[in-house]
Amino acid sequence: MDERQIIEAALDCEDSSDAVWPAIAERIRAARELSGLSWEAVAEHLREAPSHFWDLELYDDELFRVVSVNTIGRLAGIFGITVDEVLFGISAQPPAARTSFADIAARLSRLLASENLTVDDLGDRIGWDVSRVLADPESLGDYNVDGFRRVCNTIDVDWVTALPRPRDNAG
Repeated sequence: MDERQIIEAALDCEDSSDAVWPAIAERIRAARELSGLSWEAVAEHLREAPSHFWDLELYDDELFRVVSVNTIGRLAGIFGITVDEVLFGISAQPPAARTSFADIAARLSRLLASENLTVDDLGDRIGWDVSRVLADPESLGDYNVDGFRRVCNTIDVDWVTALPRPRDNAG
């Protein structure tokens, strides 16, 4: 099983205590150390308190359940690697296709219209409020990976195709 399959299975796990994650915390620690930065320096780049990120090096699920997709992109930029490398390992290849946040918002709008749903109905289906995404597609990056993936899955978009790419994540 490759890292993406492990992540998908962990995110799908009904009981989060049963989820098995790849060694993301170790990968983040190694990337930070290779970049020669302390957590204080990383936090300064991100304009956040260092304590906001310490758990990223302790718990493998933190990156998926706590940190926003935008923050993962910024971390990748600070470490000089891609989002795909942060999430899936050094051998990860970014997908050839790309899905924009605007396209995701447009697909959500089409789903609302085609199924005659309210925004609240759609939010209930996904498990996340999508009203902000419909008003401002770039706010999709404020979701954690779990929420980001759920939104994308609802409209049959491969969430990995919508992740920030190197040109998107200037720190």
